[in-house]
Amino acid sequence: MRETVRAGSLKNDFEPNIKDFGFKYKINNSQYLTPLKSGQLKILLPVVKFLLIISLLFTASCDSIKAYGIYADNMFIGKALLKEQEYTNAEPYFTKASKQIKDSYSLAYLATVSYKTNNIDNAESYIKEAEQIDKNTYAYLRIIGYKALILLKKDKQKGLDALKDYINLYEYFYPLTTINDVRKMYDKKEIDMVRLENLIDEQILRYENDIDQFLSTKTGFYDRNSGSGF
Repeated sequence: MRETVRAGSLKNDFEPNIKDFGFKYKINNSQYLTPLKSGQLKILLPVVKFLLIISLLFTASCDSIKAYGIYADNMFIGKALLKEQEYTNAEPYFTKASKQIKDSYSLAYLATVSYKTNNIDNAESYIKEAEQIDKNTYAYLRIIGYKALILLKKDKQKGLDALKDYINLYEYFYPLTTINDVRKMYDKKEIDMVRLENLIDEQILRYENDIDQFLSTKTGFYDRNSGSGF
């Protein structure tokens, strides 16, 4: 994977002999380098400051691009491994991604693989953090879905409350008919955890794939022009 290379300090020990330089290039004594006058310095300082700011902004921009590249690469590999149900192998990639950009999306996937490997406490911690920083991104459905699954294993009533939130959110965002099966479990308060997990995974994956399709090609369910989106 890519690594950020930090440039070290450069030292230049070359000290030119100004007079020798002048003789060689036929520079008169009056043309030798002289200290700047205070007025000249006042004019020069703002220019130096401006150039420094531009340099810092450029460096920050390059660092941001590198960070996003590392983030995107690791998310891509992590999601591919998750799809193959290689949860343990997927986790380090989501961890690396979240270290570059700690957003609700990377944290939601960390919660997913932690849940899949039965690290319920870790999964809950990631979900709480993701929920705190989420800004209505499309990761929110995964956050609420896995919040329900996690809480159902720890506290049934809290889990049912979260499941109700998930049902309402899913019906608003992406009403696949399989949400009716989830609602039946909720209404009866009889939760088949294996079936519920499979349903939620299927629903979230379908939703995220359609969002990705729209963002990439401006087509699909969320294309307003198709009449099937919001």
